[in-house]
Amino acid sequence: MNNLKRVLSLGLVGTMLAGMMVMGASAAEFTDGEKIEHADAVSTLVALKIVDGKPDGSFDPEGNVTRAEMAKMIATAMNGGNEANTGVKTNPTFTDIKGHWAESYIEYCSDMKIISGRGDGTFDPGANVTGLEATKMVLTALGYAADAYQLTGATWATRTDELARQASPKLYEDLETVMMANAATRDTAAQLIWNGLQNTTKQVRPTTGVNTGSIEWTYEDGQMMLTERYGAQIFEGTFEGNYNTSATGAAKGEIQIKGRLRGAAEVAANGNPISPTTANFPSDLDISFIGEKFKVIFKDGNGGQKNAPDKKDTIYGVFNMDETKVYRITKGDLQDAKDEVNNGRIKFGDVLYDVAGVDENDKAVIWNYGNTADTLGSTVHGSAADATKVEFATWINTAANGLRVKSTDTIKFITDDNGAICKAYVETWTPSTVLSKTSSKVQLEGVGSKDLENVRFVGDEAGKDDLVATAAFYNGSNAEQQVKKLTTVEGKVEAKDGDKLRIDGTWYDKSANFKALSDYATTTFNVGDEYKLVLEGEKYYVAGATISAETDFAMVLRTQKGITDQVKLLLADGSEKTFSVHKDSTVKVITNSTSTVNGNEIAINEDAGAVMVKYETLRNGTEVKMTLVAPVKDASGTTTHTFNKNTKVLTTINGSNPAVTQVVSADAIAFIYFVDENDATNSKWKVFNANTTSSINAKDETNAYVGTKSDKVAAFALTTTTMPTGAGDSSRYGFVTGKVETTYGSDNEKGTEFTVWNGDESDTVLVEGTSAVTKGAFVKYTISDSAISSTEFEALSPSIVKVKEHDTARKLVITTTETYGVNGVIAGTDTSYRMNDDTVIIGVKMDGNKASTNNTIQKYTQISGSDFNNAALVLGTGDEADLIKAIYVDEDNKIDGSGAASAPVTVGNATDVTQAGVKVTAVADKTSASVKEKVKYTVTVSGTAGTGAADDTITLAITGLSGATALAPTSGTNCTVSGLVITITADDVATSGTFTVEGTVTGAVSATLTGAAA
Repeated sequence: MNNLKRVLSLGLVGTMLAGMMVMGASAAEFTDGEKIEHADAVSTLVALKIVDGKPDGSFDPEGNVTRAEMAKMIATAMNGGNEANTGVKTNPTFTDIKGHWAESYIEYCSDMKIISGRGDGTFDPGANVTGLEATKMVLTALGYAADAYQLTGATWATRTDELARQASPKLYEDLETVMMANAATRDTAAQLIWNGLQNTTKQVRPTTGVNTGSIEWTYEDGQMMLTERYGAQIFEGTFEGNYNTSATGAAKGEIQIKGRLRGAAEVAANGNPISPTTANFPSDLDISFIGEKFKVIFKDGNGGQKNAPDKKDTIYGVFNMDETKVYRITKGDLQDAKDEVNNGRIKFGDVLYDVAGVDENDKAVIWNYGNTADTLGSTVHGSAADATKVEFATWINTAANGLRVKSTDTIKFITDDNGAICKAYVETWTPSTVLSKTSSKVQLEGVGSKDLENVRFVGDEAGKDDLVATAAFYNGSNAEQQVKKLTTVEGKVEAKDGDKLRIDGTWYDKSANFKALSDYATTTFNVGDEYKLVLEGEKYYVAGATISAETDFAMVLRTQKGITDQVKLLLADGSEKTFSVHKDSTVKVITNSTSTVNGNEIAINEDAGAVMVKYETLRNGTEVKMTLVAPVKDASGTTTHTFNKNTKVLTTINGSNPAVTQVVSADAIAFIYFVDENDATNSKWKVFNANTTSSINAKDETNAYVGTKSDKVAAFALTTTTMPTGAGDSSRYGFVTGKVETTYGSDNEKGTEFTVWNGDESDTVLVEGTSAVTKGAFVKYTISDSAISSTEFEALSPSIVKVKEHDTARKLVITTTETYGVNGVIAGTDTSYRMNDDTVIIGVKMDGNKASTNNTIQKYTQISGSDFNNAALVLGTGDEADLIKAIYVDEDNKIDGSGAASAPVTVGNATDVTQAGVKVTAVADKTSASVKEKVKYTVTVSGTAGTGAADDTITLAITGLSGATALAPTSGTNCTVSGLVITITADDVATSGTFTVEGTVTGAVSATLTGAAA
């Protein structure tokens, strides 16, 4: 028997539920329940009416048990939870029990030979019972006669301890660490009695001796004491589900456990396996325990299924046997085990776990407790078939199947008898918002309206506007919507690593359950901006909303009154977008034939009538709440609004009042309405960055709009007759990742739709006609709701470079033409380029023409053969020829296949030559080199010249080495050099010298020495 875990909260004594008698109260209901170590034993004994609590509602588990209290518990257990009806005696058995509250219990136990007193005629009822004394009482209650089993005399304690350990289950099960010679606590006594109730009793049978003819007593095993005294049995099996999971035959409020009576045969006499029994009975056992082994203490009632619990029976308790090995993890805990799945293993917590094969009909993966399930054989093979352990492990490890993803959604793995994972119960939750809630219904975003009777709130109950996670559990008409509240965190994004965001020192990763909600519609997060993240657990976020951003000022270009009022806004990035007006917007749309502003009511019909608003988007970015920015009207006729690009000061004139000057923020947006006085059709709005635009003089007697943040101008709007110069934010740099031919407009005109990655997000750009621009192109383009011309979608030819250094402090990028050969750096030319706040960094993956969120400017890879060009620069012109407008960086550090040193070539030494007694060698300083590297040969002369050696020569020839034309130095002992020729100068004398020659590699290098007589 294992230490059991109480999981069923039992009702009041005597409560009848659908014919089932539920007995007692659980240990958890005592005021000191958290101190009870053997909660299962206490709960069961309460249900069996053997123990109860104190008047103050506590159990007092640490309190000592007296000998009288132990006698009462034993007597009650022996009488099936009822009072012993033997009463008291005129002459008490013991001299100290007359009138004692436990007198009748003590007399009963004495008559049953369970107790014998102190030996001096007393029982000592008020003394603490020791663990050994209590154990002896349990043994004798089981039928272990004191005389027959030597539980008397000086060795009684030793014999008691020995028999307790030999019993099955052991009487000391879960009491191994208790010193039984000490006083027994109430907690210890409860576990001891519960162990005894599960033991087999000893029955005494009289027989006649064959040889003597006298009567002899034989001790035989009887029934389990629980059965003998209560008529109760223990049913053990696996929790298969409940009514909600559509467990076959389970009625509402019932669970299903499939198993058999303890000790029942599992194999028939003919060797065939005996199928387990399916038991359905009322219980509130939580569904989270599904798949685990439980035992049910029950007593068969009249009718119903025999030898298995059902609604007709008395249920004393349902307990987790703790025999099922279970792993409870989150999806985010699963690690990539691609190197182990072929061995049938998966990985989590840095540990590998074995996976079992799955029968073709077994639902190996259960989603949301029956909402959906994967019969793995069919899932893997497309038809009914067993799935091997390798296939199951591979399926779990494949992220696309939804288990190994970033999320705190739980996975409960069940193991088989061999400890291998054989089943998974998976919960999947989705972020949502409580849109409304009444006494009978709740409206959930993305889910719809649900009757409250079919909704279960996990934890605190959620109310209107609360952010929640929701999951649909169970099947069909039994479906139950689970709802639990989510928490949020807000602050500035301090750093970003892919989808990971750091706020206030803590990193949060994007959950696989991420979803744009109505009021949390942000999908792109930028370093330095402030956001409110909706959290899933402590490490993942599932939605987010912008708290403050640079794009919260816009110009209203058009309005339309209707069932849903709409506005067309010119945004700070230069794009034009149409929104529905949110019901809480301060600015309201009215109908008027001309552009009108009446308080907070507007009607805009033309560009010239545009007004500035401060706005925020809601409902997945489809609705907008706005407040008007008041206009500043120049009515003087002599001076006008101005923006000075050098001082970054905006001066506005309000009628006859003094001019107002305001400092413009470095990242301020300038909305400029250009009025073409020669051709009104050319008049248009354009957006500029105030940091890079030219100075501006507004048209006389026109409105200025000024939007401020932190006492600085964050956005302004002016009307001018001279178009400013400078960087207009309506143009973007990007990388083409997708291209399709399409049609647009009511006339189905031909167009080309591009997907363009701008470093933060992908834009969909519609270009008129058929475009020659291809996927993988670097482009500059205009943002617009409508089709743009081909001239507004420009394919660029950036400078392909190798980055040597990125000096972030000075905002410099240093490029080089050097290469990295097999022996180190081959020198080249370095060039420095500058960046500014408007420089766009775009991460790309050239392999496959894909977007990349890795936009870190990296140093080129200094590995021979892998030192490719790794960036593409879009540079300015004229005075800005050294300014990087945009830089494309490849996540593989390889923007194209160029720039790398060529593959290394071999460098060979010359074969030694001896001429007239003089030996010459030529040895290179390396054995391989890259093109453009330097190689040096050392030529050594040694030996004694023979007779007639004078004027003999040794010539060195080198191939693949440019510039290697002359040996140096040009002198030696009895020899001279000229170019690559060595001449012996004397006969019969020692001749020596060391010379070198160096050149630049152009190909494979080899050297040859040739001797010649004069």
